[in-house]
Amino acid sequence: MAKDYWTIHGSICVKESLTTTVTRYRDLEGVLIKVYGATVKGVWKLWDSARTDGEGRFNIVTLRSNKPHYIKITASFDNDDFYVYYHTIAVTYTEFTIFQTNSKRSDFDVDVGDLVFGSGSDLELGKERGYRTATVWYMIKTVISTLINKDPRFELKKKFYIILHHYSGMLGWTHGRQIDLGYNSFDAVTILHEFSHMWNYDHNKGTTNWPVAACAGFSTHNHREFKNVAFHEGFAQYSAYELLHHIWKREKRMPYSRLHLNNMSQPIMTLHSVEHDDDGVEHGLHLVTAVTPGKIHFGGGLGAIGTFAKYDETGWDCPCCHHLMDYWDVLTVFLPNPSMGVPEFWNVTKNKNGLIAFLERATKLISAYTQDAHTAILELLDPSSMVEGHMVCDKFCSCKDIVTAETITPLKPI
Repeated sequence: MAKDYWTIHGSICVKESLTTTVTRYRDLEGVLIKVYGATVKGVWKLWDSARTDGEGRFNIVTLRSNKPHYIKITASFDNDDFYVYYHTIAVTYTEFTIFQTNSKRSDFDVDVGDLVFGSGSDLELGKERGYRTATVWYMIKTVISTLINKDPRFELKKKFYIILHHYSGMLGWTHGRQIDLGYNSFDAVTILHEFSHMWNYDHNKGTTNWPVAACAGFSTHNHREFKNVAFHEGFAQYSAYELLHHIWKREKRMPYSRLHLNNMSQPIMTLHSVEHDDDGVEHGLHLVTAVTPGKIHFGGGLGAIGTFAKYDETGWDCPCCHHLMDYWDVLTVFLPNPSMGVPEFWNVTKNKNGLIAFLERATKLISAYTQDAHTAILELLDPSSMVEGHMVCDKFCSCKDIVTAETITPLKPI
């Protein structure tokens, strides 16, 4: 049988608006591309496979019969780190057809051009299941690459699986090495929230008491959770917003105002209740990683300011007030550092290991987060407090000529 070299090449991307709310074309890196040939339509034989490069391109050269062939190309979202697939009641989709000829090709150079998930097509490119799977792949692949580039220790330990369900409503659940996402949970925050649980699992010690927490209130988002459970959930939500900010330039989320904390359906009114509520934990982590905590106005005693605390741009302004830690520092606090007196990963088994214990651990690991800074943060974190950022700025500021809280002019309500 006479043979010749066939070359099949092109690129794939996804047209998505989930990460930035503005439509963008995202190259799909690392996708497994398979090329099939057939002399009888529908009787496919695998020719060869390859992975897309950083720009979503693929180029497959394979020695095959020089007879005319039907050509089919599929994409699978599977690598050594994770695997994304789409599940309906009847079918599980792990391989998506992205190109197929209706007639035989006799030319040996098959250029399929730019193939776009999320565009109109009779194949999987135009179907919702293909678009959703490609979008999740793009997001998680981007996050994992960003984490490793920041610090190799942030890499996940083992392969995990993401299943997109065509049913199950608002389901979002991370268990073992698997993330399940229901049909109505296809949004950036939920996807990154569940991924952040997986990251936590791989960078902590022990096992969180999830079954007890879930049975106690039919959820792990109750108002009076165990501290370690509330921290797990609060961190995941915080992490989702921070990843959207750092990678996709979404606006950085602020901590809540005290009015909002007090007026929640399940009010958070004391420092004790902050630790037992995932919203309180999220609030605390946004506070400690704020850009300039000395300029934050929470509204305590100064009037209502809405859902979120705000930076005061007109009142007290310390020129050397700086952030105490950032998102990447928060991730570092999970890790052991024996030379700094922290021999083990963050322990999630202990019920007492909540937000405050985590921040106390940070005083050993993050140089800018001193014990004085920690004391000041706890004052700001207390929903019943009247303290504003400028009143404790001296606790986390290097300024030597700082004006004391007693001598400054009170901030104006925003």
